[in-house]
Amino acid sequence: MGRGHRARTRSSLVAGLVLAVLAAAAGLVGGGSAATAAPAPRPVLFVHGFAGSANQYASQAQRFESNGYPTGWVTGIDYDSTFGVAPMAEVWNRIDEAIADLRARSGVDQVDLVGHSLGTGVSQGYLNSSPERAASVAHYVNLDGASAAAPPGGVETLAVWGMGNPARTITGAENVSFPEQTHTEVVTSPQSFGAVYEFLTGEAPATTDVVREPADQVEIAGRAQLFPSNVAVSDVALEVHEVDPATGYRLDATPEATPALAADGTWGPVAVDGDARYELALVRGGGTSTHHFYFEPFARDDHLVRLLTSEPGTGLDALWERGPGHSNIVMLRMKEWWGDQGERNDSLTIDGTELIVSETAPISKRAIAVFAYDAGADGVSTPDAAIPAFFSIPFLTAMDVHLAAEQPPTATISVVETPRLGDGRVVTVNVPNWPSDTDRISIQFLDYHWTADPPPAQAPASTTSTVASTTTTRAAAATATPRFTG
Repeated sequence: MGRGHRARTRSSLVAGLVLAVLAAAAGLVGGGSAATAAPAPRPVLFVHGFAGSANQYASQAQRFESNGYPTGWVTGIDYDSTFGVAPMAEVWNRIDEAIADLRARSGVDQVDLVGHSLGTGVSQGYLNSSPERAASVAHYVNLDGASAAAPPGGVETLAVWGMGNPARTITGAENVSFPEQTHTEVVTSPQSFGAVYEFLTGEAPATTDVVREPADQVEIAGRAQLFPSNVAVSDVALEVHEVDPATGYRLDATPEATPALAADGTWGPVAVDGDARYELALVRGGGTSTHHFYFEPFARDDHLVRLLTSEPGTGLDALWERGPGHSNIVMLRMKEWWGDQGERNDSLTIDGTELIVSETAPISKRAIAVFAYDAGADGVSTPDAAIPAFFSIPFLTAMDVHLAAEQPPTATISVVETPRLGDGRVVTVNVPNWPSDTDRISIQFLDYHWTADPPPAQAPASTTSTVASTTTTRAAAATATPRFTG
């Protein structure tokens, strides 16, 4: 069966399943039972924070889909968080357009809105800007951002808080605290997902894991955009290559796919093998300059892939030395790396050199992007100190690490992540030693990690959250389905 036919068949099955659920809820099947089923879910729109993107909600989108939401019903907008490209009013118009699209595709009257950090200010302003806008939103979720004296626009609101001032609150809302989670972790954690899902649907999720799809049914889609403005990339070609996990080298010189980039930078969907490793390459000038993006295996459909880049020699690319003899790498994870928390530290190594230490990634830095390059291009590594030019930028850190490169590459650079409290899980991503004068390397780590074998059946696990002045226990049912775990 061809992949295109497979995708259409799967869409038809999903549509049929949704219709069957709705029919059952209306008592039209099974003898017309009077029992009332839960209503169909509403689409969810995510609004990111400063220097963020819709990619920060990708794992939560996959968790919603693991609990029955159709693919594409949980999505996000991308905007310039400095508002230099478009003012706030234009960003609100973008939200209008996204909500209208979700309503048209789903056939429902309202959507649920989720904002994070700066995105909570954007979202609160949007809901307060007009009764019509507020009426298009059924529920609002405020993730670790702005306090408020009342639910924005009068919309039913959940406020989720992480580390920080425990006095933060939205008066009249449900307020939930995860005081052991940092700013971005609050967005992506399974615990916050459980709280959000229950608030939006009125019931606990069947699972807070990202449940794997069959490997031959996975599709990815996304957007290529400049960091941090989120403006669409122009004059580039996108190539999708399957790579050898042991080396990072392409299995075939010919790309598996060359999806076209629309004017707004969007691409896909592209069918991929959920058991394979991939490189997505943004190629300029017929190959004179390439940005290589490497990923862990895709557990299930991901339509929020973001290829964050910059024009050569501008933005962040202007801050690090480039040359034919060394590689430059950036590693991204939507969960902060901790380097000063003792046994709770993360580990991230390049060819055995540890990058996450107290001087480079203290918990207060909230680093989700780690840059490694040969500062001064002197062939000397000093990885135990952060490079000020990057460390001064929110959410970023950088280390001086010399990684010998050649053109064409002849060696492999091995990047190994051991997440904090990860139950011994280790993730290795191997990449070719591309030279930094012509090539850039990005590695996207998951903020959750997968096990090859299904875990044994367990009793439901409980997590305790501080809710206003009371304590609420939220239970997430464990499952024996093969799954990725947080």
